[in-house]
Amino acid sequence: YYLGMRVSEIAAAEGVDPSRVRDSIRRGLKQLAKYF
Repeated sequence: YYLGMRVSEIAAAEGVDPSRVRDSIRRGLKQLAKYF
């Protein structure tokens, strides 16, 4: 879960592939990790 939504729900909302959503979440978490 991410922001209270499932990856598939985010993908549907964004109109993209679920695997791409997962990749972008992973990338975002890596970026966050750099700051903490």
